[in-house]
Parts: sequence; C-alpha cells; structure tokens
Amino acid sequence: MTLIVHRCQVCQHMDLHHNDPQECSVGHCRERRHTFTPGPSEAVMTYAANGRVATSVTAPGTTFAAFGAGPAITTCECPSCWALYRQVTGAPDPP
Repeated sequence: MTLIVHRCQVCQHMDLHHNDPQECSVGHCRERRHTFTPGPSEAVMTYAANGRVATSVTAPGTTFAAFGAGPAITTCECPSCWALYRQVTGAPDPP
C-alpha cells in the first residue's frame, strides 16, 4: 500500500512513529525525544510480502495494525493529506 504521511522535520521519521508527540518510537532515532514537527504531506510506497511494490493507496484516516504486533495506527486526515490522496488516486473532491 502507499501511505500518505508527514515526515518529522526534526528527525525525518514518519508521523506514524510519533504517537507520543514528544518522542519518536524508532529505536535508532538520533533525536528520540523531541516535539513532532510535521512536514508537508507525502505519498510513501510500501512493499507487499512478495517484495513487489504495493499499488493501493490508503485513504487518510485509515486505522490499521502496523509494524508487526505494534499498536493500531490511524493515518493523518488533515486537508493536505486528503488533497494529496485525491491527486494520487483521482478521487473526486467531496461534495
């Protein structure tokens, strides 16, 4: 699947790693304790289990279990993420 995310402008890790806005959950993050500062929305491709690029785009506001057995994560649903989703998928603007 392709995820629409924000990267932290401090550590460059995705917002999905910042459930706690004061700490990055990536174990090797050099800037582990900091305030999440979101960058612009971007589409990040992920890979399927067979190693191929996954082609579906996850809609903003989707909740899923990520990173193995980790907690459920909900993708951002800000206007910028929805605009990028519509641009990438060709989905119509809401009425």
